[in-house]
Amino acid sequence: MIRKMPFSANLTIWHTLMASCQKWGNVEIGRLAFEHILQMDDQDRGPYICMYNIYMAAGMQKDADRIEAMRFNLS
Repeated sequence: MIRKMPFSANLTIWHTLMASCQKWGNVEIGRLAFEHILQMDDQDRGPYICMYNIYMAAGMQKDADRIEAMRFNLS
């Protein structure tokens, strides 16, 4: 749906999609939204927390730990 929009997706759209993925437990699309957000603003801590929560809810501890380490390494 985002790819079919007549305008480029901004951070608000990607954040909204990522929050929806957290609510519905969609790891694959959440990861896609996370990557797009980081391309736009890799210093925003919110997506790291959201992706961590998505991974934890899916029982993906190692992936959650990797995201947490990335968040703590932000400047």
